[in-house]
Amino acid sequence: MVRKMKTMLKRLFLMICVCLLIPSVSGCSNNLRNTAAAVNQTLIVENNSSSSITVYMGFNNGSMGSYSQSDFPICSWLAANPLICYFQLGPAIPLTPNSPPNKQTFALTNGNFNVAISANIAAWSTCGGGTGLTMAELNLNTSGSDWYDISLVNGFNYGMSITPSSGNPIIVTSELGNSQNTGVFPAGCDICSGSQNPPSGPGCPGTQYGATEGHINNQPACLYTQPTVPKYTVSIFDGS
Repeated sequence: MVRKMKTMLKRLFLMICVCLLIPSVSGCSNNLRNTAAAVNQTLIVENNSSSSITVYMGFNNGSMGSYSQSDFPICSWLAANPLICYFQLGPAIPLTPNSPPNKQTFALTNGNFNVAISANIAAWSTCGGGTGLTMAELNLNTSGSDWYDISLVNGFNYGMSITPSSGNPIIVTSELGNSQNTGVFPAGCDICSGSQNPPSGPGCPGTQYGATEGHINNQPACLYTQPTVPKYTVSIFDGS
C-alpha cells in the first residue's frame, strides 16, 4: 500500500509539472492552469503634497477588463466618462482633524489592470484645459508582465513617482530636464524620441520641447517592463 501511494504521488507530481510547462496537454484541468497563472497585486496611491487632492484613475482601451465599478468602492465615477473614477486624498501632513487619509490601497485580484492616474485634472484631459497634466501609466499583470511609465505628453502639474516592490522606480519632479530620465515620456513627446502629434492648446507643451527633451534613438527607454511583481506605489507630490 505504501509503495502504491508513493507511485500515485509521483505520477501526480509529474502531471502537475507537465501541466505547468505545457498547459494544453490533455488532462490538465482549467483549475490547475488558473491557479498557476493567478497573480494578486496591490496598488497604493499616496498624496505627499502639501494640500488635499482629487485623484483620477482612468481605465485604458475603453474597458475595465475583468474589473467592475463595484471593485472600487472608494471611487465616484465621472458621468461624462464612466471609465474614470475619482477619490479624495488628504495632504501628507493633515491640515484639519477631518482631513481624509493621504493614501488609498487597492487589491488587484482580477488580472490585468490598465490605468492612467492623474491629480486634480481628469486623466487624458487635453492639457487640463489650460494647465499641464502629469500622468502615471500602469499596465499590470498582462501575460505575466508589468509595463509602467510617467507621461508628460500633456504637460506637468504635479511631481510623481512610481515605485514597484522590486524593479526600477521612476520619479519626475519638473516638466523639463527629463531627456535622460528612464521610464518617462518627456514634455510634449508623444513618441519617445520627440514630438510627432502631441496635444495642442493652452497649457500644452506642444512640439516646442521635442528636440531637446526627446530620448535620442529612444534611449533611454520611455517605459519599463518587467515580470509581474506584487506591489506598486504611485506617489503624488509638489513639483518644482
